[in-house]
Amino acid sequence: MIVFVSDFDLRGSGYMNIAIALCKELAERGHDVRALGIGYTGAEHNWPFSILPVDTRQAFVHIPAMFQNMTVLSQQGQLPPIDAMVVALDIPMHERLLTYPQIHGQVPYLGIFPIESGPLCASWANVLNLMDKALVISKFGLDQMDDAGIENGDYIPIGLDTDSWRRPTQKERSKLREAMGYTDDQLVVLTVADNQERKNLSAGMDIIAGAVEAGIDAQWILVSRIQSPVGWKIDDMAISKGIIDRIAKLERGLPFDRLWTLYACADAFLLPSKAEGLCMPLVEAMAVGAAVVATDCTAVPEHIFENPKTREGMRGFPMDAAFYHQDPWGNSIRSYVDKESGVERLKEVYEMKINGTLEEKILTPARAYAESRQWSVAGEVLDEAVRSIFRAKEVVPPSVQNGVTPATVPQIIPIAEEDVDDDQTI
Repeated sequence: MIVFVSDFDLRGSGYMNIAIALCKELAERGHDVRALGIGYTGAEHNWPFSILPVDTRQAFVHIPAMFQNMTVLSQQGQLPPIDAMVVALDIPMHERLLTYPQIHGQVPYLGIFPIESGPLCASWANVLNLMDKALVISKFGLDQMDDAGIENGDYIPIGLDTDSWRRPTQKERSKLREAMGYTDDQLVVLTVADNQERKNLSAGMDIIAGAVEAGIDAQWILVSRIQSPVGWKIDDMAISKGIIDRIAKLERGLPFDRLWTLYACADAFLLPSKAEGLCMPLVEAMAVGAAVVATDCTAVPEHIFENPKTREGMRGFPMDAAFYHQDPWGNSIRSYVDKESGVERLKEVYEMKINGTLEEKILTPARAYAESRQWSVAGEVLDEAVRSIFRAKEVVPPSVQNGVTPATVPQIIPIAEEDVDDDQTI
């Protein structure tokens, strides 16, 4: 049995889709997977693994206790033997879990995590060295681990369901934009990012305002934690910059069909982040057909360029960094986007859209890249990592029960053959 610990908050956790997909991959390869789902509230599902809800506020009290109880039940024969614990969380969360004697040293521990920026500090390198296997979700992160001398590290290439994250037909795109009130000559820009300092939403707003001043009819769709206690006051900031009428705000945790619709309407995906450990919304945008405009830092270049070291094979638009500073988060370096560079990149997207070159030069190679990120590859890496640290066993896969797939999980949206009603709202 594998105990899998991660954030399963179906309202829009960055880990949720990763955790679900990897648990499915393990189950399909014969592992009995039991997940401890932080933020999971018991929604019905038909995935081939079980999930025990863990209260977010008490997660680091409940998880050690739950794991200890599972260990005792296993020893008594009421549960299968625990072969490994797989944890997909940020490094500070691993650091906390590995301090508990109920966890550290009891069973093999595999960590899955991002490294948002470098250099990897010694304290965090020590945490990774405590793991039996340290699986980082970007090639940038693997380079940082190599530089820090981590010998038990490997790269796990996180996948994307590109059947669900499909390109809309041109007819669908036009009708959806019309239903949402956007015209063909407008530049619709989408941002899907949390409302916290690293995502740098204030710079994104400055870039939108700069594009408007440059004569572009830009409209910004922002999907975020609008009422975040540690984030910006979005309306106040938009009013101060004179663009309140150009912003559509939506709370994170949208049903998948609504989120896909926003990507399908967008010309560009804007991400002014100071650092990124992976950022799957960039790959989602590439899959659906929105041109990526993102800060040229940390893991972003491996999405935007076919060869990030030589900057060859462009499939997105990198925004220059204006300056850097050392952050309290792991003493890492943060990159502050050059706002003028952001405006210039949006102008490039708009001009290429108008002259008809955007599809061939950017969107087609971007879609090919998204399609190359298959979950089966990530599953093979994780399965090999698990089997390399404990004796391989034949386990009967759990049966799949009839159930309901929560609305936030990617699903294939049928191609719309009929016209969208004029009065339809999204």
